[in-house]
Amino acid sequence: MNRIFAITAASEHVTVGGDGRGEITFTVTNSSARPLRGQLRVRPLGQTKGEWLSVAGETERAFSPNATQQVVVKVATPPGAPAGKYQFRLDAVSVINPDDDFTEGPTVDLEVKPTEAPKKAFPWWIIAAAAGAVILVVGLTWWLWPSSGTKVVYEDNTETTPNDKTKLPETVQVNRAAPAVASWDKGRLDIFGVGLDKAMYHKAWANAWYPSTGWEPHGGGFTGQLAVESWGINRLDIFGVGLDKAMYHKSFENIWQQVAWEHLGGQFSSQPVVASWGGRRLDIFGLGSDQVIWHKAWDNVWLPSQSAWESLGGQFISAPAVASWGPGRLDIFSVGLNKAMYHKAWA
Repeated sequence: MNRIFAITAASEHVTVGGDGRGEITFTVTNSSARPLRGQLRVRPLGQTKGEWLSVAGETERAFSPNATQQVVVKVATPPGAPAGKYQFRLDAVSVINPDDDFTEGPTVDLEVKPTEAPKKAFPWWIIAAAAGAVILVVGLTWWLWPSSGTKVVYEDNTETTPNDKTKLPETVQVNRAAPAVASWDKGRLDIFGVGLDKAMYHKAWANAWYPSTGWEPHGGGFTGQLAVESWGINRLDIFGVGLDKAMYHKSFENIWQQVAWEHLGGQFSSQPVVASWGGRRLDIFGLGSDQVIWHKAWDNVWLPSQSAWESLGGQFISAPAVASWGPGRLDIFSVGLNKAMYHKAWA
């Protein structure tokens, strides 16, 4: 057996409560000097049921040499599952040579707690009374609303209007993190959001919505808002802070350039921001866990490196903001510990 992958778990223990839900993040690294295509397999141990366990996102992924990816394993036990202690692990196997090139991950303890006791019957008459009051208020509002007016009410990613009572067919529920949007040309928009499963979803506008219904999934696992930038036609770069607080990247240039998200290292407590002052140039900033602003650039290679970041110092309580007015110019702003605004420029 050749251990060409290194696997670590964020914790040695995961607990599922009365709702039967839980998850744990693993870090999988290609320890070899060659690109690999690996398959991720969750192995139930002992009395653990295989149907309780699943990998979030793609189970078969491309690993660059010495590259690291995060893998989220979700636990979902059915109602009535016996309470107790169980175990499982995550394995990584080479698709090309599965018999010789594979790694068994660390054993994780799974504690299943007793199912929640049935709740007392809810007094539905309260709902009926409240619904009647809401209908009355909405009816009066509709009656009194100016006939030429248009009112838009947003809930997650659906919208309704008094003059057009059609619900848009956007079925993906979104996380409370704000969406990110970029345009590489006139008449083109690309919108990105974080779903309730923490994965990224995408939709584009080019004279029509693509996909026409629903959203295009792109996997990953993120803690908050994404950042997106375009340096030219048919090019997009998306950045997000993963569940392990590291920065991750995916790019589009006529086609998606990575199957899995590219690990860029770091430890961050805020969403990233990104700017481009010209073709093939990107500058990414984020607030670190140490409240310092950190910087990384792409100029045909990652600077200072793929995993390292440049410290810009300071102590801040907000995510930074960045803009560029031309080649070789960047302006960065953030709110300090004293709640005052601070500025740093590159020229």
